[in-house]
Amino acid sequence: MIMTMPKIESKRDGELLTIEKLVTRFYPMIFHLARSILDDEAEAQDAAQETFIIADAKLSTFRGDASPKTWLYSIGLNVCRAQLRKRKRRERLRQAWQGVQALVSRDDPPEQKTQRNERDAALWAAVDALPEKQRLPIILRYVHGLSTAEIGAVLEISEGTVHSRLYYARTKLQGVLRRGTVFCDREGGLA
Repeated sequence: MIMTMPKIESKRDGELLTIEKLVTRFYPMIFHLARSILDDEAEAQDAAQETFIIADAKLSTFRGDASPKTWLYSIGLNVCRAQLRKRKRRERLRQAWQGVQALVSRDDPPEQKTQRNERDAALWAAVDALPEKQRLPIILRYVHGLSTAEIGAVLEISEGTVHSRLYYARTKLQGVLRRGTVFCDREGGLA
């Protein structure tokens, strides 16, 4: 017996969506999201797979009002939140930055790498100390490069609320990092 997969049309671009298309196009992004939040490759793979299992089950209810990307990010974020609640260890978020940095490591001299690692550790300690409602927009914006509109869709809040949460989070981070004499001077950073 041959099973046919549901095909759903996206209202935004008229594209027929299948779970195969979604996995092919968005799995790397969802895996990266899960890895940056969970900081464990095996758990990130599980979370990414769970995201697409849920998406497959809910594909027939996808209205197409949001983009498939933000819809999947919402599902993925909820899967990751559930895993974080089970573990109850916020320490893991700090380590996510180190994993991201390893992916984009540079050929800097050892002393610059040490300084960057110390600065990154201080930054992630400060990010980890933020309340979740400010921490998640910071991660989605600066680690994943989502626009404020996409963040709003993922977190199911207005774009104005995203702007507000990012502003207050950046203000808190700047204060903490300046008091600790650590400044983030990266391109697009928080300095």
